[in-house]
Amino acid sequence: MTSLQLPQWKLSTLGGAPAPKLTSYLGKPLLVLFYSIGCPGCKSRAIPYAKAWHQQYGADLHLIGVHTHFSRRAYSPQQIQEVNQVYQVPFKVYLDHGHAAADLFQADGTPHWALLDQKGQLIRSVFGSMPNAIHRIDYALTELFQKANLH
Repeated sequence: MTSLQLPQWKLSTLGGAPAPKLTSYLGKPLLVLFYSIGCPGCKSRAIPYAKAWHQQYGADLHLIGVHTHFSRRAYSPQQIQEVNQVYQVPFKVYLDHGHAAADLFQADGTPHWALLDQKGQLIRSVFGSMPNAIHRIDYALTELFQKANLH
């Protein structure tokens, strides 16, 4: 998938309210982390990298977490919030019911990253939290910000 017409996703906040539409993130690059609190790689590697990028790029980057799951085990919003507090997740987290939003981005599981430019075009879609996956997202972020003189 190299380009994406912004889909209509149906996410909710941890409190149950509808999440902002994907189009509300236009104007700045958007990094979406699809993750699950039941995923060891999400907690040990993906969330820390997302936190570092959140700090590095600050207000120049929209960064959101989308809690999804591909297994039979579901987690309550309270469980997700408790884990997010332990890991000090500094960005907004939304719930993906039945991994419908993850499917829109052709996520292979968790963690999965989707990087969109300020116009909503998909720049990179990467599965995993191992160094190769993280480097691909990091390079894409660096290139995007350099090319657009954003940061």
